[in-house]
Amino acid sequence: MDFIILLGIIIIVLGVLVMMVTPRERTWGSVYRSKNPAMAATAVILIIIGLVIVILKAWLNGQVS
Repeated sequence: MDFIILLGIIIIVLGVLVMMVTPRERTWGSVYRSKNPAMAATAVILIIIGLVIVILKAWLNGQVS
């Protein structure tokens, strides 16, 4: 496994863990709320960055057509 792809996976896992720590119980009419919206936004950004790293590296290696 390539270390850059591994780095992307680690970033994705970190974003998912942050997202799992920040949720709150459901409220009236709301499916998801966060205790800390800034942390939730950071987690989403980490997940997106990790996915971009993994997909871009796989595309450059020719693994994704």
